[in-house]
Amino acid sequence: MPLLSVIMSVFNGEKYVKETVESILNQSFRDFEFIIVNDGSTDGTPRILRNFDDDRIKIIDQENQGPAKARNRAIRVSKGKYIGIIDCGDVAFKKKMEIQINFLERNKEIYGVGAWANIVDEDGKIVGVMEQSTEFKDIKKTILKSNTFIHSSMVFRRKLFDKIGLYDESFKFAHDYDLVIRAVRKFKIVNIPQVLLNYRISEESISFQKRKQQSYYALKIRARALGHGYPTWQCIYLIRPFFSFLVPADLKNVIVRRFLWRPR
Repeated sequence: MPLLSVIMSVFNGEKYVKETVESILNQSFRDFEFIIVNDGSTDGTPRILRNFDDDRIKIIDQENQGPAKARNRAIRVSKGKYIGIIDCGDVAFKKKMEIQINFLERNKEIYGVGAWANIVDEDGKIVGVMEQSTEFKDIKKTILKSNTFIHSSMVFRRKLFDKIGLYDESFKFAHDYDLVIRAVRKFKIVNIPQVLLNYRISEESISFQKRKQQSYYALKIRARALGHGYPTWQCIYLIRPFFSFLVPADLKNVIVRRFLWRPR
């Protein structure tokens, strides 16, 4: 039985999927399985995936159902003590899983760990860096203000999903944010202050194409969290997202590029 299960959902990812898969197969940490759910791709993604000859890879083909359902399916068939996340287009550094697994093995009270990441464009050029909060007290205090985790950088204990449930499939977008909000309410989740991932932002990604819908679901998730254990004073964190939801998506993308990424 593998110690780690890495899961990935992919839909029409032929442009980047090979690079992403190779970054996992080339990890210095070797005791893992890699479960890839092909979520109804209509491009060359299935062919590219089938070209990999590695016993650690398990490919599941399904009709397009969205990333939340695809990830849940991967988790249900996984066997690892730990669940690592990777998204198509992102590239894990060689020692990423080794560093995070060792961290979790040493810190039994921590139920999930993320990392910092380079922001890269369509061509893999580094255009910024995301350095998220590392102290749990700060994360818990501000998680409703903003998502302090890069989901593709995360490794969770399986026990976390056993205790809080899987991804909420009713959320078409931002289900990763919902998961960490539910997790942080009950368990310690932190970030390692190391860049361990290249996180890709492209014009084709959900982050740009569906920003309006993302804002709506993130607002809904925050509102729900207030009724499930978060202090009522944190309702102030709904104000900015509400007005952000009213901002046109094109303008929001410009703001993200110019002001929210720290250049390198």
